[in-house]
Amino acid sequence: MVESMKKKNSECRQRTDLMIERERESGISPIIAEILMVALILLAAGIAYVSIFQLPSLEKIPMVAVDITKDGNLVTLYHKNGDSLEQGTFYVAVNGNRVPDGNVSLVGGAYPYSPGERLVVNSPGGNPVREVKLVYAVPSVSVVLASAFFPGPTGNTTPLIPTPTPTPTPTPTPHISQNSITLNTDRQGDLVTGGYMQFRVTGLYSIITYSQNTYNLNQGDTVRITIGNDKKGSIYATSGSISDFSFNNVGLSINGVSTGSSGNLKSIWINGYDNYASTLTLDVPSHKAWTSLIVDGTTLINGDSSSHIQIINLKPSSSGGGMNLDTKAGSTYYIGGASSYSMT
Repeated sequence: MVESMKKKNSECRQRTDLMIERERESGISPIIAEILMVALILLAAGIAYVSIFQLPSLEKIPMVAVDITKDGNLVTLYHKNGDSLEQGTFYVAVNGNRVPDGNVSLVGGAYPYSPGERLVVNSPGGNPVREVKLVYAVPSVSVVLASAFFPGPTGNTTPLIPTPTPTPTPTPTPHISQNSITLNTDRQGDLVTGGYMQFRVTGLYSIITYSQNTYNLNQGDTVRITIGNDKKGSIYATSGSISDFSFNNVGLSINGVSTGSSGNLKSIWINGYDNYASTLTLDVPSHKAWTSLIVDGTTLINGDSSSHIQIINLKPSSSGGGMNLDTKAGSTYYIGGASSYSMT
């Protein structure tokens, strides 16, 4: 009897221990599941963070509007508007070849290359300039920001040799120029008071800000701008647009009606024009200084010179090079057309 009872007690204890063990396992399993779930969530969050925040940042490509003109092997890139470009982040290519930095100079300011400033490029080599590109180039990206293509001549052109007009007086002798003039000198030049530029607006969205007023111009409006007594400034025009005429104390008339005789022309954008007429005269007084004067592809001065130079009736070059004048910084730079010039 005693042995039978011991056996039953042993079996009861075994069943009790088994039930306790099952209850313990059933209580631990949910905890382990929760721990695993939390670990998976944290792992997924880590992967998402790395994917979103640790990707390499994309290079911001600057946006610029640049007018590109040329006269022979001299190329000008006028920064109209947009982002400034730090030195070393861009280069100029001519005919597919990068131009050495020593052949590129900034006119009208200092780096970074910003709106209102000009890059003047002396293209090396004797090949005609056909294609010009402004390229943004940093280690992570290289992209063309602006470009221009200049087709070759369609026919023979004969350089016009300056012909002096016989005169017994010591007054300057005018020389006729049909195509282009490039003048670069360390002397201060000025526009002669009373000279004007006149044109008829042909493009939409043309606008002039003069003194405190803004004039939205209509197609067919005739505009005349007359130089006053502040004769130092800058002009930039192509055959199809005018984007700079920075002079103070100028006169402005629209359709023959004067809007002022001595106001400041703060900004101009002419999106197309014709019927251009000009009496603008650039005067560079006699003073010995480095000077370069090229007329219709012929170099007339290259070195120190004290000649009194006048360029008469400034206009965009008929060869498609536009008109670019800067007399602000104690020196004189002009590339464009004219009806005549004189040296004395």
